[in-house]
Amino acid sequence: LDLPDPTDTSKVVIEVAVANGRVNPSPDRRVDIEQGKPVRIVLTSDVADEVHVHGYELEAEVGAGETVTLEFVADQTGQFEVELHELDPGLLFTLRVQ
Repeated sequence: LDLPDPTDTSKVVIEVAVANGRVNPSPDRRVDIEQGKPVRIVLTSDVADEVHVHGYELEAEVGAGETVTLEFVADQTGQFEVELHELDPGLLFTLRVQ
Protein backbone atom coordinates (compact mmCIF):
# COMPACT_ATOMS: atom_id res chain seq x y z
CA LEU A 1 0.00 0.00 0.00
CA ASP A 2 1.13 3.51 -0.73
CA LEU A 3 1.45 5.49 2.45
CA PRO A 4 -0.22 8.90 2.35
CA ASP A 5 2.16 11.82 2.03
CA PRO A 6 2.02 13.56 5.45
CA THR A 7 2.74 16.90 3.76
CA ASP A 8 -0.32 16.55 1.50
CA THR A 9 -3.16 17.86 3.65
CA SER A 10 -5.50 18.49 0.72
CA LYS A 11 -6.89 14.96 0.54
CA VAL A 12 -8.38 12.88 3.35
CA VAL A 13 -7.34 9.24 2.87
CA ILE A 14 -9.47 6.62 4.63
CA GLU A 15 -8.24 3.04 4.47
CA VAL A 16 -10.41 0.09 5.41
CA ALA A 17 -9.99 -3.66 5.03
CA VAL A 18 -12.45 -6.55 5.13
CA ALA A 19 -11.17 -10.05 5.85
CA ASN A 20 -12.98 -13.12 7.15
CA GLY A 21 -16.18 -11.10 7.54
CA ARG A 22 -14.51 -8.54 9.81
CA VAL A 23 -13.96 -4.83 9.18
CA ASN A 24 -10.63 -3.30 10.20
CA PRO A 25 -10.42 -0.77 11.77
CA SER A 26 -13.67 -1.11 13.69
CA PRO A 27 -16.92 -0.26 11.84
CA ASP A 28 -17.80 1.94 14.85
CA ARG A 29 -15.22 4.42 13.53
CA ARG A 30 -16.38 7.96 12.77
CA VAL A 31 -14.28 9.95 10.33
CA ASP A 32 -14.68 13.73 10.68
CA ILE A 33 -13.80 15.89 7.71
CA GLU A 34 -14.32 19.47 6.64
CA GLN A 35 -16.85 20.25 3.96
CA GLY A 36 -15.15 20.79 0.60
CA LYS A 37 -12.22 18.45 1.27
CA PRO A 38 -11.33 15.81 -1.32
CA VAL A 39 -11.74 12.29 0.05
CA ARG A 40 -10.11 9.04 -1.03
CA ILE A 41 -11.53 5.79 0.35
CA VAL A 42 -9.26 2.80 -0.16
CA LEU A 43 -11.01 -0.53 0.46
CA THR A 44 -9.36 -3.94 0.39
CA SER A 45 -11.65 -6.96 0.59
CA ASP A 46 -11.14 -10.73 0.61
CA VAL A 47 -14.60 -11.22 -0.96
CA ALA A 48 -16.24 -9.67 -4.00
CA ASP A 49 -18.76 -7.00 -3.00
CA GLU A 50 -19.98 -3.51 -3.77
CA VAL A 51 -19.08 -0.51 -1.61
CA HIS A 52 -21.64 2.29 -1.30
CA VAL A 53 -21.22 5.81 0.07
CA HIS A 54 -24.72 6.83 1.18
CA GLY A 55 -25.76 10.43 0.56
CA TYR A 56 -23.20 10.77 -2.21
CA GLU A 57 -24.67 7.79 -4.08
CA LEU A 58 -21.24 6.50 -5.01
CA GLU A 59 -20.80 2.80 -5.65
CA ALA A 60 -17.88 0.67 -6.75
CA GLU A 61 -17.33 -3.03 -7.27
CA VAL A 62 -14.45 -4.70 -5.46
CA GLY A 63 -13.21 -8.14 -6.46
CA ALA A 64 -12.11 -10.82 -4.01
CA GLY A 65 -8.56 -10.07 -2.88
CA GLU A 66 -8.62 -6.70 -4.61
CA THR A 67 -8.49 -3.05 -3.65
CA VAL A 68 -10.84 -0.36 -4.91
CA THR A 69 -10.49 3.41 -4.53
CA LEU A 70 -13.35 5.92 -4.46
CA GLU A 71 -12.55 9.61 -4.76
CA PHE A 72 -14.95 12.50 -4.31
CA VAL A 73 -15.26 15.95 -2.78
CA ALA A 74 -17.12 16.06 0.55
CA ASP A 75 -19.44 18.86 -0.56
CA GLN A 76 -22.47 17.83 1.54
CA THR A 77 -22.61 18.16 5.31
CA GLY A 78 -24.05 15.47 7.55
CA GLN A 79 -23.41 11.85 8.51
CA PHE A 80 -22.96 9.32 5.75
CA GLU A 81 -22.63 5.57 6.16
CA VAL A 82 -20.11 3.75 4.00
CA GLU A 83 -21.20 0.14 3.58
CA LEU A 84 -20.69 -3.09 1.72
CA HIS A 85 -23.83 -4.59 0.18
CA GLU A 86 -23.18 -8.30 0.85
CA LEU A 87 -21.47 -8.16 4.24
CA ASP A 88 -23.80 -8.43 7.26
CA PRO A 89 -23.60 -6.08 9.02
CA GLY A 90 -22.19 -4.10 6.15
CA LEU A 91 -21.09 -0.88 7.85
CA LEU A 92 -17.45 0.03 7.16
CA PHE A 93 -17.43 3.44 8.88
CA THR A 94 -19.44 6.65 9.20
CA LEU A 95 -18.28 9.80 7.45
CA ARG A 96 -19.13 13.04 9.26
CA VAL A 97 -18.80 16.15 7.11
CA GLN A 98 -18.94 19.51 8.90
